[in-house]
Amino acid sequence: EYRSASRFLLDRVVEKQKKDRRFSVRRWAKEMGFPSHSLLAMVLQGKRNITLKQVPYLANGLNLSTPERMF
Repeated sequence: EYRSASRFLLDRVVEKQKKDRRFSVRRWAKEMGFPSHSLLAMVLQGKRNITLKQVPYLANGLNLSTPERMF
């Protein structure tokens, strides 16, 4: 269980980097549909909170199920 969205996302980044050495936050943000990778980077660094507007991007990028998206 996570208490921080940024911690959860950081763990996903580490997981993705282990599977693909070419993985980058920039590419991941683009795949998710974020207008800019810097927004995702700031969330990962804990400098910005996730807004409701960003939830669909993250849900798609993380391949979350409907119940997971609602949580």
